[in-house]
Amino acid sequence: MQTYNTNKSHLLLAAGAFVVGVVATAGIMSRRTSPRENSTVAPVVSAEKKGEKSVEKDAKPGEPKVVKLSEEAVKTAGIRVEPVKVAPFGENLSVPGTVEVSANRGAKVTPPTPGKIVRLLAQPGDVVRAGQALAVIDSFEVAQAQAAVRLAEAGIQQTRSGIQIAGAETDQARAGVRQSEAEVEQARTRQRSAQTALKRQQDLAAAGVFSQPSLQAAESEVSTAQAELSQAKNALQTQTLSFQRAERLFTAELVARAELEQTQAEQQRSRTEVERAQNRLSTANQTVERERKIAKAGLLNAREVQTAEAEVRAAQADVQKALQSVSRAQQDVRRASKGEAAARTALRGAESGMAASRANLAALAGTGAGGGGLVTIAAPIGGTVTERQATLGQAVDRAAVLFVIENLNTVLVNAHVPENDVARVRIGSRVEVTVPAYPRERFLGVVQSVAGSMDEKTRSLPVRCLVENPRGYLRPDMFAKVNLTVGSRSNGLVVPASALDTSGEKPAVYVEEGGGFARREVSVGRRTETSVEITSGLKQDERVVVDGVFILKSEGKKGELKEND
Repeated sequence: MQTYNTNKSHLLLAAGAFVVGVVATAGIMSRRTSPRENSTVAPVVSAEKKGEKSVEKDAKPGEPKVVKLSEEAVKTAGIRVEPVKVAPFGENLSVPGTVEVSANRGAKVTPPTPGKIVRLLAQPGDVVRAGQALAVIDSFEVAQAQAAVRLAEAGIQQTRSGIQIAGAETDQARAGVRQSEAEVEQARTRQRSAQTALKRQQDLAAAGVFSQPSLQAAESEVSTAQAELSQAKNALQTQTLSFQRAERLFTAELVARAELEQTQAEQQRSRTEVERAQNRLSTANQTVERERKIAKAGLLNAREVQTAEAEVRAAQADVQKALQSVSRAQQDVRRASKGEAAARTALRGAESGMAASRANLAALAGTGAGGGGLVTIAAPIGGTVTERQATLGQAVDRAAVLFVIENLNTVLVNAHVPENDVARVRIGSRVEVTVPAYPRERFLGVVQSVAGSMDEKTRSLPVRCLVENPRGYLRPDMFAKVNLTVGSRSNGLVVPASALDTSGEKPAVYVEEGGGFARREVSVGRRTETSVEITSGLKQDERVVVDGVFILKSEGKKGELKEND
């Protein structure tokens, strides 16, 4: 009996040491494992102080026992719980696969133009965004293209200046046309006035109006000359009588010689006035005779008409001159317009040349061209720089691969489906991927495409799956296990496969209740590599342990050993 108790004590000590080791190992693993979505670390399920041993609630017959752990033990063991959820569930097909980089998630960066590397701005391992500068090269071809663009821009500027000058000349010529047209209108107005005056003069001439004033003036001059002659004769007669009386008185010595001579002088002046009046009368008579002849011949009327006709001809000449000015101004407008049109055609040609030069520059260097032929090489996609095959000062051509960038946020997993299961695979079906390097991680995705032919060597059909890889754990060429959902899907209560305890006669899970964790037997239905359908024993939203089940099993075993002791 003593030997039996000694052996039993040794067994209990060994079991206790085993549990402590398992708890420590579970704590280390929990710290390395990332938490799953919608999961939480189990709250403290006991009012015990930290450092106390686990205890087990005494249960009535038929009731499940509740395992209680201290807060420190829960954290150390990495126990996590999740609510039971209703989710679509289907049959699972597990096949091998290989991780690949998606075609649009990887890029080999090559230079757009030959040149020499003058700056390196990224190295392997760097996480870059799309458009981020990776390197700078100095390209002679880009420098030539930039010079061509500048030359084209200068040509465009010069052509635009020519258009402005031609436009100013056109405006000036049009202003000349308007001025000439105004002069034409003025000349035509004068012409119409002259024609109206001519018609009036012709009517007056026909009535003999122009001959009467001259003849009347001449006859008036004759009358005036006759009156003046008669007056001069009377004065001469009076002066003659005065001279004769003065001469008699001088002979009788009654007056002085001076008075006689004065009277004689006045007589002489009277004779002179008579002669002048006679001459004026003679001239007036001649004028009257001439005017009578002119009036009889109608010469004055013709002269007035001729003067009016001359005015009409002068006005017509002015009109013709103004019309010629308009014609010359219109020619100037046409010439200036042709010059402006030619300048605009030249501008379109210059703009086409500049567009071609810029297109050539863009083809050589894209949008990364800088001054002096420098070209910035930018990342075409966001991701991680996995390779750099460029060296400072290296001369490179367009075919040189300078960088390799991979974006592993989403990867392709090429699954190999056996020939017998090909008909069960559908595009868009849900997939779940695991890799040996991260056994606790589950990577979700969908079937993207199914190959059109079988692999002759493996007699399997390649199925390409698009898989999310937010943490970048999946790397190209990794071997993977791909769980494809096949067949029809229906809703059911689903728990992770890690929550299931299969150590007993019936499968069970640990449910959070009574301030601890109770082991509850359940019935299971469909299974996948990562999930199990629960057909009975659980309700929706009950919280079950999904990580740390082994620790709870060990605590339960330890409790059983204590009872047996």
